[in-house]
Amino acid sequence: MSYDEKDQQQDGIETIKPLQLEGPGDNILIVDDLVDTGKTASFVKEMLPKAHLAVLYAKTKGKPFADTYFKEISQDTWIYFPWELEPKNTP
Repeated sequence: MSYDEKDQQQDGIETIKPLQLEGPGDNILIVDDLVDTGKTASFVKEMLPKAHLAVLYAKTKGKPFADTYFKEISQDTWIYFPWELEPKNTP
């Protein structure tokens, strides 16, 4: 995790749950919603250099770290994903 709400953490990447894997990551698919600067992606690729990283959106700086991506977006674009939005109270 490298973001806290809408702000990028300045002190590095936080590992929420350590991997219980050995080896270079053969036959492992990592799926993420977004690669921004590539900081998290490069961290993961160091642990699993042969894993395939697929993302929905790749920003300009992060694009080289993604093996597969759905759409490239500009570096200054902020995407609001549905799982990040608070539900609206409707009567």
